[in-house]
Amino acid sequence: MASADIFIQAGHKNRTSGATGAVNNRVGISELEDLNTITSTAVGILRGAGVTVIHEDATLQDTYKVAVAVFCHFDGNSDSRHQKASVGYDDPTDKPAASAWKTEYGKIWPYGFHSDNFTSNLSGYYGFKYTRTTDAEFVIEFGTISNDEAAQWIKDRLVYLGGFLAWFLSKRIGKGNVPKPVYEGDIEEDNELLLRVEAIEKELSEGHSHEIKCSCVVVS
Repeated sequence: MASADIFIQAGHKNRTSGATGAVNNRVGISELEDLNTITSTAVGILRGAGVTVIHEDATLQDTYKVAVAVFCHFDGNSDSRHQKASVGYDDPTDKPAASAWKTEYGKIWPYGFHSDNFTSNLSGYYGFKYTRTTDAEFVIEFGTISNDEAAQWIKDRLVYLGGFLAWFLSKRIGKGNVPKPVYEGDIEEDNELLLRVEAIEKELSEGHSHEIKCSCVVVS
């Protein structure tokens, strides 16, 4: 059994066949590729703040003992008018954390939410059987990327959303004191942050400690 403060899954990462995730070629965003920018950014920020994190792809094999587990995804729909985000969980004890996420994300996400567990894939998510949590485990669908407007909103904010997720999880477990990010629309600055996060992740994987300093993540 692997233990940490937080567990973060990047939905369909490393799947080469079958359920490889939602794609919007018109906007140029893919759940398989771009979701990992969000989760990797969150992981780098959290680890830099002293929070231990397990970061996994779609091929879950271990049992993970953590305070909070989040399984991150983009949604897709054959009807491109759909835009909404959603959450899913399999136990009422997970609802407070999922509701807290909806409250905070809803302050920045402009396209609303489906009802909780609006599909059986959410309430019966396969990843739940791999995690043991002291607080909650739930699926986060950041939005429906088959809609061009929603997809562009997410694509423009991948690194920012990673910072937002890190802030939420740090606040939820009361550890790390990660600052709440403010989106300034500066993609070059976001890319610089992503490079710093990648460098920090490399150092951490080599056994070096590092305190992350993010000029584009500021306290609101």
